[in-house]
Amino acid sequence: MKKFIVISILLITSNLYSSEKIQPSFDCSKAKTRVEKLVCSDEVLSTLDRDMQKAYDLMMGKYDLAYMNEEAKEEIKPYLEKLKQSQIDWVKHRDRYCNTEKDKEEFRRCVLNEYYNRIQSVVPSYNRR
Repeated sequence: MKKFIVISILLITSNLYSSEKIQPSFDCSKAKTRVEKLVCSDEVLSTLDRDMQKAYDLMMGKYDLAYMNEEAKEEIKPYLEKLKQSQIDWVKHRDRYCNTEKDKEEFRRCVLNEYYNRIQSVVPSYNRR
């Protein structure tokens, strides 16, 4: 009977820590900081961390869509669609916002600033040359 109880407890606890739980993008066994430990212990934060990593990888061009299997393509598809829609929305905003400027120099400055702001939203440390 004791063996049954021990095995049951092991099975129950192994299910609690199974691969069903969302893991962050990093190895939790190497978590050192308070934030990393919190992310490892919180499924919502773990999910956000994975989403952040996918978005970053997408921006960095780490996905070679031509060689991805269908499951991987389906996983990344929502991020590609959001990235594409974000760019479409930005172009519409840029055109609508800057078209209010009548003066040629103000119009040019507006367009330059919109490009600069868009690039900075993706790469915060970006500096104009």
